[in-house]
Amino acid sequence: MRTSQHTDAHAAPTLSISLHQLRLFVTLARHRSFTRAGDEFGITQSAVSRSIRELEDEIALRLFDRTTRQVALTDTGRRLLARIAPLVEELEATLRPHAQASGEAGVVHLASSCGLTASVLPAMLASCRERWPETSVVVIDRPQSAVLQLVRSGEADLGVVIAPDNLDELSAEPPHAHAGFRSYISPWHESIRNIVSCISEGSKATILRRRPMKICVYGAGAIGGYMGTQLARAGADVSFVARGPHLAAMQANSVKLRIDGEEHAVKVRCTNNPAELGTQDIVIIALKAHSIPAVVDLIPPLLGPETSIVTAVNGLPYWYFYKHCGELEGTALQSVDPGGRQWDVFGPERAIGCVLLPAAEIAEPGVIEHHYGKKFPIGEPSGEITPRLQALHDIMAAADMEAPMRDNIRDEIWLKLWGNLCFNPISALTGATLDVLTSDPGTRALSKQMMLEAKAIGDQIGVNFRVDVERRINGAGAVGAHKTSMLMDCEVKRPMEIDPLMTVVQEIGRLVHVNTPMIDAVLALIKLREGVNQGTARAQPAPQSQKAA
Repeated sequence: MRTSQHTDAHAAPTLSISLHQLRLFVTLARHRSFTRAGDEFGITQSAVSRSIRELEDEIALRLFDRTTRQVALTDTGRRLLARIAPLVEELEATLRPHAQASGEAGVVHLASSCGLTASVLPAMLASCRERWPETSVVVIDRPQSAVLQLVRSGEADLGVVIAPDNLDELSAEPPHAHAGFRSYISPWHESIRNIVSCISEGSKATILRRRPMKICVYGAGAIGGYMGTQLARAGADVSFVARGPHLAAMQANSVKLRIDGEEHAVKVRCTNNPAELGTQDIVIIALKAHSIPAVVDLIPPLLGPETSIVTAVNGLPYWYFYKHCGELEGTALQSVDPGGRQWDVFGPERAIGCVLLPAAEIAEPGVIEHHYGKKFPIGEPSGEITPRLQALHDIMAAADMEAPMRDNIRDEIWLKLWGNLCFNPISALTGATLDVLTSDPGTRALSKQMMLEAKAIGDQIGVNFRVDVERRINGAGAVGAHKTSMLMDCEVKRPMEIDPLMTVVQEIGRLVHVNTPMIDAVLALIKLREGVNQGTARAQPAPQSQKAA
């Protein structure tokens, strides 16, 4: 029997687009140069141009404005980049471990001054091919001044020159100095160390590397310590600001991270005085959010003109309504930023949002134990994919952390806050773990009502909730017999994260005229619990009406 297939005349045509084209699109948007994008892929400028033109023809959209002097994204291109870049990054992150497991060749981008490319480099690279056939070297032949710039920008992994000067932020490895080089490069790029070793043998050339990114983790507790230790292992110049026995142990014995069945000891500069550390490229604020107001005036010594601040905190950050484009644009949230001090001292323009999804704990002073998860969604307040966001993503990826770049990081922040808002205080008040409080009919119903109140607020300020209430509650229950951070703080009478998780939602509710009776009630209870824990709860004078009665 013959079966015929009929095509719906109104069906959307199938697009023929490759992952290679999408990767080229993202790369060209980052470099804004057909030549540099081609160098990164090891293909010609004309091949990049042709592939991008085919992509534009296929989707019937113009993505770039091209002139003889520059390449710039169109408005359409910027909107598409914000959506495509995170998808390409997630797909590559998914495929990368499988590619590495199957022995995929390493690729090293080597910038070389013209004289060296023509004279000594061919013999060196032939030796490299013989010794490490699995490693590919893409040679970028440029004048010496251009070599320096390629290494500065990160477009080249290494640069090879003779007698360089004006190195600025670059570090020079003289001949035969490669033994200590590995501590400055990402561990996934073992190929680079091999190339450095090969070129250094019998050569008078100087090998250049980019200065390691300077990153200060302010609040090197469980999550901050995990992030910082991984970044240090990936080659970043990391420092920790910490305190107490944890600080003393890290200063004396290095930082120890237990992860994936192994323990890694990493030497990181640790202090309780940030003024000792100098200006940084990135400051990761990983304190409990309610602790930040007390240290605002200690952070400016870390900030240079280009320093970014990554808010690795639970709850809503101080910059939330910066570039929000809603009615509350520019609003400083008093419950998380009293008096707008963070807004004024840090500046919202420095901020990069970060959502904390992994779980870790301080097993003992100086020892951090990673439990699960490696994902830290990141994003600019504006939703743009900026060079600094890309740089943060790249160093986190090198450190074996997933950092998907989001075009609306506020949605991610709210998705986590949505559960923290109810699960944390209810668990602290009852002592129940997540599996119990999400399955008990009473506490499940209370959680749902609190979440619906929060959703009504989120709807007013443009939040997109990609899951419904029931699915969010079920997801929390699936975690199992897990104690929330607020419950653990309550048990040992540490200050709890009440304002960043609850009071701030109540505050925004009042700003947008949404009533929050269930949130108000639970907030009153957990604040009283906090007062009892801290010894500040006192009987209040009776109102006049009660005295008269």
